[in-house]
Amino acid sequence: MNSPMTYRKYETTDGLRIQLSEEVFKKIQEHCVRHYPKEFGGIFYGSINSNTDTAMVEDIIVSKWFVNTTVLFRRIAWYFNWRLKQIHRRSNGQLYYIGEWHTHPNAAPFPSTTDLKAMCRIANNPNIRIKTPILLIIGYDGRQINECFYIYLNQNLTSYARL
Repeated sequence: MNSPMTYRKYETTDGLRIQLSEEVFKKIQEHCVRHYPKEFGGIFYGSINSNTDTAMVEDIIVSKWFVNTTVLFRRIAWYFNWRLKQIHRRSNGQLYYIGEWHTHPNAAPFPSTTDLKAMCRIANNPNIRIKTPILLIIGYDGRQINECFYIYLNQNLTSYARL
């Protein structure tokens, strides 16, 4: 018998929410450890429940095509675009891109100027459905993982608190 799915839940002071399964978070943790001490990341796909203002993360996509150093992660877009088109088609439009995640090795999970600029570009991209993408930054020092979610809203990154 399958055990019930458990979720991590996050909320902003304005009542915006994120729901992320422990199973998906475990995948992210594994990537953090595997690629440490270099940055690594991927994207989230899922859906937005407008009745509850909740971003429902279905899963992550990572690629074997990327550039990373201890202070940089750059994903190669074509693979993610291809995978997202497949997912969108197979789900009859119910699942789509909702945001990004990446690590900050040996650093706190706070967004850099580069992170803010990247989220601005994503939000203003006419080919991306969501105009308020979410961002998860994972701080990892080789022992402990600290996460913080953000939403790009009104040209700023607003943090979520874990519930």
